[in-house]
Amino acid sequence: MLFLLAVVSRCASPQLCPTDAELIGAQRRWNNHIELEVSQQANTGDDIVLIMVHQPRRISNVRCGNELPGRAGTINCSFVLRYPHSIHYQVSTLARRPDDWEIIDTLLVQQDGD
Repeated sequence: MLFLLAVVSRCASPQLCPTDAELIGAQRRWNNHIELEVSQQANTGDDIVLIMVHQPRRISNVRCGNELPGRAGTINCSFVLRYPHSIHYQVSTLARRPDDWEIIDTLLVQQDGD
């Protein structure tokens, strides 16, 4: 009897493979950017509006593709982020920076829950 065990790597390219901590850091910076942008748009009148974006607690199911053609150090990754009251199924375009990764575009589907 022959058993085959398929191992699926999380990244197509080992040189362009962000860790869970790097992805969560990139997501937190993206969230902070969105929070600031929305706050600035909301605070154009006399009212004071406070916006708080929850930060992810956990990441799973990470899959990253090959480097995008013509865009050195840029990849697409899909992953699942767990927030305090929701789950985000997300695909993000990430660019490698000298010290970290930066999300430059993202698409997500949010599932509300407990």
